Amino acid sequence: MSKKKHRKRKRLRWILLSLITLLPIVLIVLLSIPIATTFNVSVQTELVTYEVTDAVNSKLPFRNAIKYNIDGDSIGVFEGDFKASVGAIINVERIAHGPLSVQIVGKDTSSAGSYYSPYTDFKTGDAPNFIEFVISNINDGVNDGVTHIIPINGEVTLGRNIAYETYGNSTALLRQGEVVVIGKSLLSNNYYKSATYDLNIGDEFMIIEPQSKAYGFATINENAGMTVAYKVIGKEGRILTPGPRDNTSGYPIALSFLSKVENDSFFKGISLCIALLISLATIIPFFSGYYDGK
Repeated sequence: MSKKKHRKRKRLRWILLSLITLLPIVLIVLLSIPIATTFNVSVQTELVTYEVTDAVNSKLPFRNAIKYNIDGDSIGVFEGDFKASVGAIINVERIAHGPLSVQIVGKDTSSAGSYYSPYTDFKTGDAPNFIEFVISNINDGVNDGVTHIIPINGEVTLGRNIAYETYGNSTALLRQGEVVVIGKSLLSNNYYKSATYDLNIGDEFMIIEPQSKAYGFATINENAGMTVAYKVIGKEGRILTPGPRDNTSGYPIALSFLSKVENDSFFKGISLCIALLISLATIIPFFSGYYDGK
């Protein structure tokens, strides 16, 4: 074999070896890049809390709701829409088949929000810093074809920590549900289902470093508690189980490396290239030796 052919083959082997070494490193680096992950949450729960993060949020519709002030005094019946103020905390609670309670607390000392008439966009007044709406006899309304929907737009806290219970604590808790993790392809707008995680009674779910507010709703009907469904984008979700906890408690849920490789066409392409190069690196020396022997 001539020196020229030997140099060409040596150069080819060097190129293949470099690519085989470099491409897996590139793949690992790209897989490590955080990709916007959508978490679709659907649960049966007795409570959900969210903070209004901006002015673009749905009004809360109320039918025959009794209003209460911070002292627990009834201050009349409300029929219409309520628009919570930015920064307000909204706590929606219904234990078993009991009444629906929606408590709204304004940020610092500001108003909790504004009242609107039922059939127009006419503002009728502002609420104090705290206001609670209570709707009783939910099941009676269901028989007449009336259910209740509370829109959710903001930063959600789902469930509560059940650790040291006292007489004065609310007994509301998350009953059951699931979180579906949805991935997005790195170089396209294709979405894929990565995994589904169960939420069990007493769990709490949160998003670490949310990249969007949650969009969804709570529906209250003949079933116990309420059904809550929403989606939110973030880097990582975390499920926390009942009991004492610290900053490291719970277990994270996010897109896995394997899920990206299996579902993202970009990563599939790189994986196939690596497999092809490994095959070539194995085959070429064999045939080179075969023809050199001849």
